[in-house]
Amino acid sequence: MARPRSEAARAKMLAAAVELLLTAGGRGFTIEEVARRSGVAKTTIYRHFPTPNELLVAALDGATPIPETPDNGSLREDLLEFLANVLPIFADPALRVATLGVLAASVDDPQLRRLQGEMGARRMVALRTIFDRGRARGEISPDIDFITAFDFIEGPLIVRSLLRPETLSVEFLESTVERIPPLLEGYGVAAQSCTGPADISTLELRSGCAGARL
Repeated sequence: MARPRSEAARAKMLAAAVELLLTAGGRGFTIEEVARRSGVAKTTIYRHFPTPNELLVAALDGATPIPETPDNGSLREDLLEFLANVLPIFADPALRVATLGVLAASVDDPQLRRLQGEMGARRMVALRTIFDRGRARGEISPDIDFITAFDFIEGPLIVRSLLRPETLSVEFLESTVERIPPLLEGYGVAAQSCTGPADISTLELRSGCAGARL
C-alpha cells in the first residue's frame, strides 16, 4: 500500500505536469520544470514515472477527462452526446496544442506512440460501446468495421481543429453525425482483430485493433 506522503507527492507532480503541458506544450515539458513547479524532488518523480514520456502522457491523460458512455437509445443521439463531450478537447486552444503536439511527437518516438496509444485505447471504449449498441439495435450493418467508423468521426475533428478551429460547433457535430451511417454502409468490411495489449497504439488502432482509444 502506498504511503499517504507518496500519494500526496504524486498528486503534486501530476498537477504541475498538467499545468506545464497546457502552458508550455510537449516541447517545453521537462522533468526538471515539473520538479521546480511541484516542489517534488526529481528522484521522487522518477520513482513514479521512470521516463519523461510516461509523465507527459499521464499529464495529457489528466488534462483530458475520459468520455462517458451515453445511452439514449439512438445511435445518432449517442454520437452527438459523445462528440459534444470531447469537443472541448479540440476547441480549447491549450488542450488542442497539447493533444496534437503529443500525437505529432509520437510519430517518430516508439515509446511515446505506445503510451499514447494505450491512453487512447482506454478512451475509445465509450465509442466502441456506442457502435456496438447501434449494431444491436439494427441501426447500422453488423459487419461495419469499428476502425473505419472511428476514422469517420475522428478525422473531421482533427482536420477542423488543425485548419479551422473556429468552425468547431454543435452545428458541425450534427452535420458530421448525419453523414456517418450512410458513409459506413459503403465501407462494411469485417472488423479486424487485435492480438493483445502490446499491439495497441494510435496508428495500430486505426488499422487493426478494434478494442478501444480519445
